[in-house]
Amino acid sequence: MTHRRSGCQVSYWCPVTASNLFARNRTLLIDVSRAQGFHIKRLHCSTGTIMKYQPTTVPRLIAVAVAAVAGLAISSAAYAATSSPAAPAAAAIPQCAAAFGQDGNVGAWVPANEGDGAAGTVYYPLEFTNISGHTCSLFGYPGVSAVSSTGQQLGRPAGWGSLSGARRVVLAPGATAHTILAIHNVYSFTKRVCDPVHAVGLRIYLPDQRLATSVAFSFEACSRTGIVYMGVDPILAGAGTING
Repeated sequence: MTHRRSGCQVSYWCPVTASNLFARNRTLLIDVSRAQGFHIKRLHCSTGTIMKYQPTTVPRLIAVAVAAVAGLAISSAAYAATSSPAAPAAAAIPQCAAAFGQDGNVGAWVPANEGDGAAGTVYYPLEFTNISGHTCSLFGYPGVSAVSSTGQQLGRPAGWGSLSGARRVVLAPGATAHTILAIHNVYSFTKRVCDPVHAVGLRIYLPDQRLATSVAFSFEACSRTGIVYMGVDPILAGAGTING
């Protein structure tokens, strides 16, 4: 669709845009003929839509095309700068796992002579130490239950409270975190709901873990499941004492 007018080449043309230049499987065609010198014969838009009809000389068409391509180059560079992939986030710190045999990285223990009693309940710090060379994290409550000399669970596990006071604890190699274990006087309960027996240790599950570890710890426990006779707090950073 070309017409000759006043010594210039008349063409249908459309604006040179990013969608025209970069649309997949489309092209922007500029044909040149040698009739009466070099002239741009036709300029096809990638969409095939005729946007404007006007007489245009060769120098003007070339200037328009060069300016449009230069503008597109600047726009493309700006887009590339704003859409560059974000820097990778720091690797997530894995959860701590209870040390059991060759597995896990955290050992649990109860410090000697750290029990403190009040109103029929004795409180003990239950410590968690990272014995590996890698940092790990803890959040929430540990699972704690009493065990007999045969490894049988005695009574119900320690009770939990609200997570409102829980904080994520990052445990570096060699660092220690703790919870406070409360054990109620089992002789204050009836035999029907408790039936006191002697426990030789604790079975402990770290938060969100399925493998447990054991701690040697002697105390009086309930053998029946009629009542919750122990309780624990959320795990906190640092070593615990009888004062919390």
